[in-house]
Amino acid sequence: MSSNGGCWCSVLIAPIFSIFGQEEILTNMKKNRILILGGSGFLGYKITETVFRHNEVWATYLTEKQNSQVWPQVKIDLLNYNLLRQVLRNIRPSIIIHAARAHPFDDNSEKVREVTIRLTEMVSEIGARLIYLSSDAVFNGEKGDYRELDLPNPISGYGQGKMEAESVIKGRLKDYVIIRTSHIYGKSNGRWDTRLTKLFSKIKKNQPVYRFRDMYRSPILVDDLAKICWRLAGSDFRGIIHVAGERKSIYEFSQEVLNKNGFNASLVKPSSYKQSGLVVSPDTSLNTALARGVIGFELK
Repeated sequence: MSSNGGCWCSVLIAPIFSIFGQEEILTNMKKNRILILGGSGFLGYKITETVFRHNEVWATYLTEKQNSQVWPQVKIDLLNYNLLRQVLRNIRPSIIIHAARAHPFDDNSEKVREVTIRLTEMVSEIGARLIYLSSDAVFNGEKGDYRELDLPNPISGYGQGKMEAESVIKGRLKDYVIIRTSHIYGKSNGRWDTRLTKLFSKIKKNQPVYRFRDMYRSPILVDDLAKICWRLAGSDFRGIIHVAGERKSIYEFSQEVLNKNGFNASLVKPSSYKQSGLVVSPDTSLNTALARGVIGFELK
């Protein structure tokens, strides 16, 4: 999005979540055989890094193999159904964490639905538990503070695809978790998230950055999300759950993180999506009361 648009930018600061007894719990959880779809991606890599120490882990990639000698990596295209079925049958994971993008058809809901149907058939065949990463983009953003039972009503092709995938999983599987999250920020595999990288680049050049003061999201640190994904994977919970941070405007959050990291926050200027002419979801903040009760974390 352009400099006077509403690109969400964030920076790695103190973790949003405090997870009680986190390291002990992660260590003492039952050892599982896990396949992480999209293990080379920003979130997928962090999840793999989080769980491999105490589990038997495989990670998939499409184009970019990671420099890891610790866990095996499998090149796979989700559209190659024969190869995908062969991989699942050979590995026979007890848990599959689906953090892969539906690239290059993220915004093609019919294609996303087709791929998800085929995947759920294979998951059922081997009796695995599926953890699916969804998004706040399933909501149109008209009210904010969305709960799990609120009806999806996406305005983007990406959100439509996520909604279709959720529908397929709910209708075809019994042992699943659909994790809806918001904008993910932080550092994974030595790289900052794309939004943060763009923000820092402009600030370092002393360029003004415009952020919407009337658009709200619930950003979450990638480290926290990865740990919570694994906590949920090893739990008895089944269904949809929201995992995200506190509600903040894009402008407010950008200023806050720049201040905390010694940058010139005055370069961040407020703007309004109402004056931008863009079609946006103004407030897709997520209510996380259910997650706080299920896995015992609290917002800082």
